[in-house]
Amino acid sequence: MRKKITFLLIATMILTSFSAVFAADTADIDATPISAGAAAPADVKDTNYEDAVSTLMGKGIISGYMDGTFRPGTTINRAEACVIVIKAMGPSENNLSDAPKSSFKDLTGYDWAAKYIDFAAAKGVITGYADGTFRPAGKVTYAEMASMLIRALGYKTDELTGVWPDNFISKAAAIGIFKGIDYSANTAAIRGSVALMTNTVADNILNGTKPEEPTEPGKGETGESGKDPGKEQDKDQSDYLADFSGRAYGILLETAKVLNAKGDAVDEYEFLIGNKTLYLKTNGKVATDTTAVIDAHLIAGEIYGLQMNSGVVTKFGISDDGFLALNSPAGYSDFSIGAWADVKEVKNHVIETKAAYGGRNIFTALDNASVYIAKVESGVITGYKAGSISDIKADMKVRLYAITGDNPGIVEIVLAQE
Repeated sequence: MRKKITFLLIATMILTSFSAVFAADTADIDATPISAGAAAPADVKDTNYEDAVSTLMGKGIISGYMDGTFRPGTTINRAEACVIVIKAMGPSENNLSDAPKSSFKDLTGYDWAAKYIDFAAAKGVITGYADGTFRPAGKVTYAEMASMLIRALGYKTDELTGVWPDNFISKAAAIGIFKGIDYSANTAAIRGSVALMTNTVADNILNGTKPEEPTEPGKGETGESGKDPGKEQDKDQSDYLADFSGRAYGILLETAKVLNAKGDAVDEYEFLIGNKTLYLKTNGKVATDTTAVIDAHLIAGEIYGLQMNSGVVTKFGISDDGFLALNSPAGYSDFSIGAWADVKEVKNHVIETKAAYGGRNIFTALDNASVYIAKVESGVITGYKAGSISDIKADMKVRLYAITGDNPGIVEIVLAQE
């Protein structure tokens, strides 16, 4: 009898030990659910992840580790990411059990995630790879995580502009999924960012609604700001940035000396931003470019960035120095790498160039990208006018830019010439 008891104790210890290791190695996010109202893990306290992590834990969408941590800086695999997205959809156990088995042939060892993966495949949230695998152990990228969330919201690929991953990245950025996240589309997502991304749209996913698309600062006409002047379309152009503070990006056409409200002589910029030509005064402390330098930038297809405070220009930078003077975000990109690119084809918002720039020749422009068409006199660019993507044709030349850092790989400003 004593031998039987001893054997049972040993067996229990072995099984308990194995279960703990198995949970830590394979379940990760789904290891230890924390109930609603529980305090956030210590390692997200007082961070920008705290609210998102606490909210999602309370809803049972994500969990922490057995040691009471969340480990926001570590990566997450594709199986875990899929489980999170499906839990946000709120299916019942019957829904999960009734989902047809997926055809993925590499789910061995992922029994804890299999029903979620099957459900995701059936609902079109995931598609897997061409070789019939899902690669559950692979680190999920920001593009992949965004794609799962966008599909869970009910968007279909044919509703989106461009090609993958630009189309999903662009839509995710437009509805705020990347807000507050420093990311690159094809890098591995960290757990803290996944929590932020999911929390942004979790209620919409559960309720089957698509979030409204706000006009985000920096899209189309202005740069980064605490206010969105894009909502003031009915105001006179002279008032368009009258009280704007932040960064504005566009084309500097000319400068002149004028008097400000105090009677001080200051420089005034004639600035094309979106479809508006504005006259913006400096604070008198900005050493502006000469006419010859401005003309050279016009010919080269280079854009300006203005730092503004209550409608007054306090600093400026140009694209050929990467806006370093403005401390531009890491996501700033000159896709055409300092030169005009020859256009091969334009279809919808996808621009294909004849040569590769930075290893690519296909670029997707935002729906509300600012487009500027060159004015040419005697073969020389003398200025620009507002245009649209439909104005760009094969055999034209373009300069392609991202300015805000919100949409890595996505074009936000296009300059074009015949």
